Order: sequence, then structure tokens, then C-alpha cells
Amino acid sequence: MGTRHMTPGFARNLETGFSLLGTSRHEAAASAFRRAAILGPGETIALYGVGFTELRRENWEDSTRLLTWASVAARRDTAPRFITETHLALGHALRSAGLSERATQFFKRAGIVEPGNAQVLANHARGLRDSTRERGAGWATIAAPGRAENWNGLGLARVDAGDLSGAALAYRRSLVLDPAHPHGWNNMAILDKCRDETRLAVLKFNRARVINPRDGEILLNLGRNLLLTGNLARGWDCLEAPWRWSGLQPRGGGFSLPVWDGRPLSEGRLLLWSEEKIGEEIMFSTLLGDVARLAQAPVTVFCNPRISGLLSNALPEIEIHGWDPGAPPPARIADHAACYPLEFVGRFVRRSFTDFPAPKPVLARGLPSRPRHQTKSRRVGIHWRSVNPLVGEQKSTSLLDWEPALTVPGITFISLQYGTVEDEIANAERKLGHGPMIAEGVDQLGDMHGFTEFVAGLDLVICVSSTSAHVAGSLGLPTWILLPRGAGLSWFWFEERKDSPWYPDCRLYRQDEIGRWDTVLKRVSRDLLIWRDAGRG
Repeated sequence: MGTRHMTPGFARNLETGFSLLGTSRHEAAASAFRRAAILGPGETIALYGVGFTELRRENWEDSTRLLTWASVAARRDTAPRFITETHLALGHALRSAGLSERATQFFKRAGIVEPGNAQVLANHARGLRDSTRERGAGWATIAAPGRAENWNGLGLARVDAGDLSGAALAYRRSLVLDPAHPHGWNNMAILDKCRDETRLAVLKFNRARVINPRDGEILLNLGRNLLLTGNLARGWDCLEAPWRWSGLQPRGGGFSLPVWDGRPLSEGRLLLWSEEKIGEEIMFSTLLGDVARLAQAPVTVFCNPRISGLLSNALPEIEIHGWDPGAPPPARIADHAACYPLEFVGRFVRRSFTDFPAPKPVLARGLPSRPRHQTKSRRVGIHWRSVNPLVGEQKSTSLLDWEPALTVPGITFISLQYGTVEDEIANAERKLGHGPMIAEGVDQLGDMHGFTEFVAGLDLVICVSSTSAHVAGSLGLPTWILLPRGAGLSWFWFEERKDSPWYPDCRLYRQDEIGRWDTVLKRVSRDLLIWRDAGRG
């Protein structure tokens, strides 16, 4: 690399930073790279590390600034491949910030340094506007048809264009050229998941893992898909492995505590922390009683401050604190003997479906009993859209898709959808003659306690996979969840089940075909009529 400051501390922090990046521990990786930058001021590789970490965290402004410094700091003895990587990363940061023309300039600079580099050609193709991205990826394969990476890039472009068959052909070509390309197998497996062929995906993720057993992304993908198929023991182990390699530390640093091994503690408390979404935190809270019994010790949980009060009321035997990852711990660390991430405790207490007890309404314990709203019609909360940045589109319906359900008489539908929905509801009322009411004064994003109390007063919730599903399910409320096939299906709903082992009185309505919600909502409307009439007696 041509590094002038290759001191033991500098090298150690660089190695730590890149290792943490491989397991998506971005905050901890950034800290290691910053320490390296202090020990080696002006070193391109340290600046690149910090900038690339900010890029992974989608902090476009900071990543652009830091990567620009890294490119300026390059010297004559800096390896050409590293200069290429810096320009590629800077191009990606600029493109993600909406500056496509500037991004293209840096992709071109990378091509000047290494004109035959397959990644340069592929990323230059991705840097083009959407209308020409696939054409650009095609140029890369024409320019260097013998490079597996170019065919891999063409596969990615065809996935973006919605051409899964074309993507499969490109990926297969890349693997013919390089059968030991782990990312080629990983991308083929992701494609299988998108096509609702999870068992095939698991086989290909396993192949990728054999080729590169220390690739964190591959293991995470394999773990989630194993869990989805019901292979819980292997799924948890694969999912946890990359995090264990990095010390199982939270973002922003660790707690200087031993990692819990699932055995009883002889003294002290067990500390669990969470960096998951609120819905998943609610779901994992159903495991805390079993975890406390297994540890034979009192348990402390650090979770999202928005639900810490809810969980404290529901689980008074557990000490629960609101916590923002990276902030100082909200409880005395010295009182604890071991720590572990909340999202992986299923590894110790849910190794198979037989380990799931009869589900209980956990959140209902923390709310005062209150009568149902006394109205002539039954009250049904609906949540039709996900805002998940990766798979929200696959998980979401349109409110207009709900026509068969919304036209069932004798039911008052109430929106549980977060965000601004007035225009969408007005459009449904115009086109269908019906739409859900807006729950005035209910703020799902800002007041989870108030939102949960409101949901507890409903008769039924029908929703896509979302926070509403976890809240309603954990209240023991009748909950009907609409699930996609393919990429949008989260592992914790598992495959083909009609119920959920996490929550009581929960029905799962799955698509018959990828992308089609019409048959799902026809089944929902049919069952809604039966449910409505059963409640009139």
C-alpha cells in the first residue's frame, strides 16, 4: 500500500476495521479506522476506511468528503488497485447522493488507473442512469467477456430491471467462468429467494460458504434462509457466527463483559441489548422469561426507548432500559457477569419448533383491562404498506387492493398506517366509495404506548408484515397478517405455516403467486364475513 506509518497499532486498527466491515458492524469499524487515521495521519487507506464505512451507513455527505481526502492523499507508491477502489467508492457515494454526472467522472478515473478492471467496468455501468444501466453492464461483458465479475454485474443490472430470467443466465455464465466465485453463488441464491425457491437458495448459500467460510454476508443470508425453512438450530448458529467473530459488541463499542454461552451464571446479572427494529424487539421479548430461567440469573435489557416503558410494564421481572446504541450504558455494567445480543437469544431457547411454548399475549400484561368500544359495527384496524427500504415494495399492498374487504358491511375500518395517508384514503373513497377512518390523535411513530393502547381496543387487526403485526399479535388480539412470497418474506413468519409460534390468535395469509394480492384479499374478505357474523351472536 506504500504506507509510511505501518506501526503495530496502525496495522491492528486497520485489520480490525476491515474485519468489522465484513460483519456489518459499521460503527465499531468506523471507530477502528478513526484510530488508524490518528496513528497514521494522511494515510490513504485509513481515510478510505472511514469514508467507506460512512458509505455503508448511507451517510453520503461525510463519505464523499472523506473519500475525496483519501483520493487526494494517494501517493506514487500507493497501489493502483487501492486508488481504483477509492474512486469507485467515491463514485458510488456521489451517485447515491443523486450526483450521477459527478459519479460517472470518478468511475472514469478508476478506469484510467486500471482500464481492464472488471469491477471498474461493472460499476461504471451501474453509475449510468437507470435507462442505460443494463446497456452499460452489457458493454462491460462485451469489453471483457471472459471476466466472471462482468457477468455478475450484468446479473445485478437485470435484477434491477426486473428480468430475473436474464439475471439467472448472467449469473450462470459468471459461475461457468469462475466456479469458485463466492459472490456469484451468493447472488444466485438471492435470486432463488426472490423466486420463492428457498430450498435451492439454501443449497447455493451453502456452496458459497464452502468457498469462503468467513464471509459474513454469506453466513447472514444462509442463516436467515435456514430459519425461514424451519432449520432453527443451524439457522441461529450461522446468523450469530459473523457477530461472534467481531466480539458480539454493540455499535459504538462494547461493555467489557464476557459473552454469555447459554449456561447458568454463578453470579451477577445477564445483560441483553438490542439494535433491531421495534417490531422484532417486541417479538424477541417473548423469549425473555425462558432466557432468565436458563441463565438462572436476573436479566437486564437495553432496547429502543420508544418501547422500553411498554416492555417494562409487561415484563416487571426483567429490568428494561431505553438505550440508543453508541450512547453510554443506562445501567451499571459492573453488576453484570455476561452480555449477549437480544436478537440471537433464540439460539439458546428456540432450537426447534418444539421449543416454542403456547404463545402468550405478552404486551397485554402491561395494559389496564379496558372494554371494547361499544359500537354497532365491529372495529378493524388495517395496515397496508411497509416502508422497509429493502423489501417494503414486496411486502406492501395498495389501499385500492383492499376493495373486497373494505366493502364488507357492518365493519368500521381504521387506518393503523403510519405517515401521511390522507390523500391515499381520499383516493380510495373516490374510487371505491369506501376507505378507512383516520385514528385522530394516535401517533405510531412518536407514541408507541398510546398506539398500543388504541390497538388493544380494536376487535381485529389485518395488516402486512409490520410493527402493527407485532403489536397486535403480542396483545393477543385476533391478527391476520398478509405475507408475500419471495424476497419480501421475513424469516420469522417461516414457510407455509398458517399460524405464528410467536403470537396467539394469529392467522397468516400468504400469496399464491409472487406479487399477487388479489386472491389473498378475496380470502380475507370471505373470512371477514364469517368473523363478523360469528361476533353478532
